[in-house]
Amino acid sequence: MVTEEEFDQVQKMFRKDRGSIQSSCYENQKATHGKYFLPFRHLIKCSVCGHYMIPARNRGHSGTYYLNYRCHNKACTRPNNNVRMHVIMDQLYEEFGRISQKYDFTSFVDDMSEYANKKMQELSVEKHELLGQKTQKQRKIDDLAEKYAELDKESPKAVKDKLKRDMADLQNDVVNIDERIKQIEAKIKNPEKLRMTIEKFSNSLNSLINRLEKGDLVEKDILVRNMVSNLEIDAQKRVIYRYKSPFNFIFEPEFSTGSPVGERCRELIDAADEMTRRLYCVVDWLALHPEYNPKTKVIPKKDYPVLVDVTF
Repeated sequence: MVTEEEFDQVQKMFRKDRGSIQSSCYENQKATHGKYFLPFRHLIKCSVCGHYMIPARNRGHSGTYYLNYRCHNKACTRPNNNVRMHVIMDQLYEEFGRISQKYDFTSFVDDMSEYANKKMQELSVEKHELLGQKTQKQRKIDDLAEKYAELDKESPKAVKDKLKRDMADLQNDVVNIDERIKQIEAKIKNPEKLRMTIEKFSNSLNSLINRLEKGDLVEKDILVRNMVSNLEIDAQKRVIYRYKSPFNFIFEPEFSTGSPVGERCRELIDAADEMTRRLYCVVDWLALHPEYNPKTKVIPKKDYPVLVDVTF
């Protein structure tokens, strides 16, 4: 019978690339430690060679444990290979805090909700107009179908072909209208859910830095993964990343507006300050993605304990 230790040894032999995306987010430690959750695994890349940087727990001269990230690519020319987690987190704290600590985002909830309500009204008007367009096009299709049915064998082929093309074009228009109506119905299906999502998102922004600084390794991992992608560490240990939506509307220096707006929303946008306009873009994005759920709680995996003896 193969023991657990023997099985682990065999698995290590086949693990040629420890930075491979197929590897687990949990790292095997010594037999007495079992498995522990290691944050940012398969998230951080070396900007010099493009390989994933692997997290590991290392003990310093004082006996204190630190969490380090290291590029294991032997061909990499990176001069400063080891990067401690606190170097990464300090830069994220500074960047996220630049915005999140400047504003009380709950004070924007009323403005965001008013914008969402007007957005729902505009979408309802658009749906009504689309239904009217669909009815008109369907009538044209029926009229063309009657004309086509009246043609006999002696009718010119060019006339028949034109009627077919016209009916096909109108049918494509109807299909596109139906698709747009489905999109609108998905957005206005549950306006109360959108309002609650707006409140959760605002609350999560207010508590962002506090949760990042005081949270354990699992919470830090989930919060950062929810907000950024393409995270890299350059040769000078600078953190480079891209914000995910909808956080890009809040934190990126330059931002583009969300979906097109009508007159109701345009009045609000023109009268708003920059951060409020950014938050209106968040509302547009949330309306387009009703499945989005801002995570307000983090539940660690019970089977994989979190390291508590590391300094980060």
